[in-house]
Amino acid sequence: SATNFSPEEPTFYEEIRFSRLPILGQLANSYILLEAPDGLVLVDQHAAHERVIYDRLSSDSPKEAGQRLMQSVVLELFPKEAITLKRWLIPLKEIGFEIESFGGNSFVIHAVPAILSMYSPEVLIRELLETAHEEEKAPRWDLLAGLAKTASCHGDNRAGQKLKPEDISYLLETLDRTRVSATSRLS
Repeated sequence: SATNFSPEEPTFYEEIRFSRLPILGQLANSYILLEAPDGLVLVDQHAAHERVIYDRLSSDSPKEAGQRLMQSVVLELFPKEAITLKRWLIPLKEIGFEIESFGGNSFVIHAVPAILSMYSPEVLIRELLETAHEEEKAPRWDLLAGLAKTASCHGDNRAGQKLKPEDISYLLETLDRTRVSATSRLS
């Protein structure tokens, strides 16, 4: 029997330590195959990466989470996007972003959460604003989940990426340390 692990679907493997299970390989460059005592476990690598990012964003304090950029990034937004970003400035600051209004529809990004330091801050914010326009209307929409989802789409662990054995091991070890329940829905 095979169990597909995704943070979007309930699983009975809540206490499982993924990093302790033998790695059988990767399926369709999207799932990590693990051998469990009673069968197979399929770990959706994109969902796992999203869950790791969400956990770090929700657990790091802003002081620990924020990482100053070598060069600040100026964002020119449409008026509707600027209004949305102004609403998010405080929640974004709480997770380590340092963004300030630069007049009109312009903003300057000075710092980003450390977990997101390898991503383009401009791309993250622009894509978050773009996808949130529709998703924010959903009653369960969550800014952190939206940001984790956006970031995971640009990471090395997204669906369709061939992972090296050491990357698989690192992802599974990091996944084991997350505080987010295996049954939590991120999106």
